[in-house]
Amino acid sequence: MSIKHSSTTNKPYLIIKNKKYFGFALHKVPKRFASTDAKQPIRDWFNFGGYTFISRDNFVDMFGNFTIE
Repeated sequence: MSIKHSSTTNKPYLIIKNKKYFGFALHKVPKRFASTDAKQPIRDWFNFGGYTFISRDNFVDMFGNFTIE
């Protein structure tokens, strides 16, 4: 498993079983990460290579567009 970087945003990402995970440094995780007050908190994540990886599925707006890239 190797960390790749997005060509447009230069964000680190991994692809595991056809599912894309974006990496965040600890001081740059989204506000709803492990939050109890958010409507849809992010609770599924993992650490690898110094980054916290969160599934791209957590960044879909109400129209079905991905808001991370």
